[in-house]
Amino acid sequence: MLRIFGLLLVFLTSTLLLFAVWSFGPLPEGAKRPRFPRDLDGLRDLSSSLGKYEESHALYTLLLFSTAYLYKQTFAIPGSFFMNLLSGALFGTLRGVALVCTLNAIGASFCFCLSALFAAPIVERYLKTRIENLRVMVNAERDRLWLFLLSARVFPFTPHWLLNISSPFLDVPLRYHASSVFVGLFPYNFLCVRAGTVLAEVRSMSDVFDVWTLSELLTVSLILLLATKYSKKSHQMERKVSDHNVLHGKKCLEVQDKLREDCVHATREISCSNQVAKAIEKYCKDESYSVACPNRPTTTTEATTMTSTDGNKMIPFIIGGVVGVIVFIAIGIAIFCNCKKMKSAGEGAIADWTNE
Repeated sequence: MLRIFGLLLVFLTSTLLLFAVWSFGPLPEGAKRPRFPRDLDGLRDLSSSLGKYEESHALYTLLLFSTAYLYKQTFAIPGSFFMNLLSGALFGTLRGVALVCTLNAIGASFCFCLSALFAAPIVERYLKTRIENLRVMVNAERDRLWLFLLSARVFPFTPHWLLNISSPFLDVPLRYHASSVFVGLFPYNFLCVRAGTVLAEVRSMSDVFDVWTLSELLTVSLILLLATKYSKKSHQMERKVSDHNVLHGKKCLEVQDKLREDCVHATREISCSNQVAKAIEKYCKDESYSVACPNRPTTTTEATTMTSTDGNKMIPFIIGGVVGVIVFIAIGIAIFCNCKKMKSAGEGAIADWTNE
């Protein structure tokens, strides 16, 4: 009950803070207070009014936008699409993308902390089944957790609000949570912000997320997921070999102790290192068991195997990173060309209308 009360208190305090920023800011005479848009037409009107207002009150516009965005992210309120479009219309592509990615990561971190402190009763009552399903998936990818979270963020149909709320109960570190949001949502944010710079030509979400764009996002997510699976399989094989080496090493040491006891008992000598070394060498015939024969020096074959194993660990990360960068560049070029065509078409329509 105390946690519910604390959550309500934080919500009311944040709402009052947002209301204060919205109400007591400088307002030109005769102008109306901005309202959160419900559709694209309302977003265009808001963008037009704030665009003129931003020229004379840039800091207040930035403060109002940032406060509203963090409020939305902290309490998992839908509306990222509209806010990202508005960011592009107000701040341009570069500043808009940097601002939105930063606010996304900060807001998701606020949601993470708020959920960890107060949301346990709500999660236990309403999201128990979903949390259990997510826990199974996260535990299965625990060794490559950040890469798994990154692929989930890039995937265009992921319920990000659910990940933000449930991450504290899945033992996801906050640094993994925040960094995966910042990097993984970059393609989505870039597409929305870039489209916001030509907001007048955007009629629906399909103008921003067409079949080609969605397929590119799905491809990147699939590549990252496959890299996670490959890394996990490689790690499991290494762990299996390591466990086998340790087991074999213990057995070798037992044989070594037994041979030394027999040697001392038979020869009455305190040191039987030569005899034991020869006997243990016969037992340790497989050169791959470096742990099993600690007295035997590491061979060139073992060193090569160890080096290649370390290199194999980086293969999925290198492949995923290179392909991801290539696809991101392709997305940027495609969106830039489409937006340029849309802008040219809009300017042509305006020119025709002026001539008429």
